[in-house]
Amino acid sequence: MTLNFFGIPWESEIADRVTALLLANSILDYELKGEKISDKTACDILLSPVLAGGQGPGHIAALAIYHLTKHPSMLQRARAEVDQLRTRKEKLGETDLSVSDLKDLKYLTQVYNEVLRISHEFNGHVIPKGWFMLAPFVLVHMDPEIYPEPSKFNPDRFETPPNPGQFFPFGRGYRTCVGRNFTKLVVLMALYHIFSNFT
Repeated sequence: MTLNFFGIPWESEIADRVTALLLANSILDYELKGEKISDKTACDILLSPVLAGGQGPGHIAALAIYHLTKHPSMLQRARAEVDQLRTRKEKLGETDLSVSDLKDLKYLTQVYNEVLRISHEFNGHVIPKGWFMLAPFVLVHMDPEIYPEPSKFNPDRFETPPNPGQFFPFGRGYRTCVGRNFTKLVVLMALYHIFSNFT
């Protein structure tokens, strides 16, 4: 079936297997009930993984800017990395940032990971005791045996990848957030453009 989203025809092809399984389950629910799925419902099901990630990247980018402005040497290092990539692209006559360029933003990726690790609190609001949590990621991410000086913002701790089970801001296993790659893409691109255009 071909659907038309915002005037652009999209084939019903989904690369991410987890997303495909979730979507298949949603569509299967309709089939099992003997209900015909409308184009609008199919559109809602297919777009929900993208639209659900709308606010998260903005919050993460804002927290990255917050932490970097509190640590001027780290901010300078992030800007230097962005400037180096931008200069290289300009020499090649390229103006747009591509997804493949993100691999060159190693320090900014470390900043992204550190923000996800340390930012379990926002504006002084801590997850209250007794609230149901699906994963104890805060306990792991703030464990001094895993992350020395865990309250200190330090992107360098991600120069080498953490061991399995030591960093999972988007969950783990088959329930991992389907928007994790989208979020990383949006945050890194946003930070690149912010540091490229503002001093």
